[in-house]
Amino acid sequence: MAWWIDSCATRHVCNNKRFFKTIKAVNEDTILYMGNSAIVPVKGISNVELKFTSGKIVTSTNVFYVPEVRKNLVSGNLLNKFGFKLVFEADKFVLSKGGMFVGKGYACEGMFKLNVLEISNKNVVFAYIVESSSFLGHHRLGHINFRKLYDMVNLELLPFFSKSEEKCNTCMKTKVTRNPFPKVERNSKLLELIHVICVVHH
Repeated sequence: MAWWIDSCATRHVCNNKRFFKTIKAVNEDTILYMGNSAIVPVKGISNVELKFTSGKIVTSTNVFYVPEVRKNLVSGNLLNKFGFKLVFEADKFVLSKGGMFVGKGYACEGMFKLNVLEISNKNVVFAYIVESSSFLGHHRLGHINFRKLYDMVNLELLPFFSKSEEKCNTCMKTKVTRNPFPKVERNSKLLELIHVICVVHH
């Protein structure tokens, strides 16, 4: 099943259940307004993983399950909101994030079709999760130093992470140091006197 980029869509929309691992129920009155002013019911909501031919995976969150739509749509507006860069040029589409290439597409039937593969939960290179942050990466990589984490991003060893203002409680606890013992001044003359007394008694 194909996926298409839609710069006007305000939601990611999918018409096929097999793209969802699980589907959360929504209120019966939840609807989707189409571009032609039509109204269609939303049957569920969940996340969808799209694996590009580049090997990168983009996890789209809160995707609407709408069996009535003709095409599976990825909202260009939401991608842009979460830091992705979208370039449309010469009938080609290029998606990147933080200067790193993610995937591409091409003009087809008046829209841009994404070069994505069949869904696979195996052999994943790495995933761009929309809500990812440096704090999450810090945890998953064994509490690595944040400066080293950003160095790995700059070397394109990791996907771009949004910065987090949170502080790691585990790291804070491990860096707590004990107060030094109070300084003790020794009187050398007193020590010599004690030594003499001990010798005399022996």
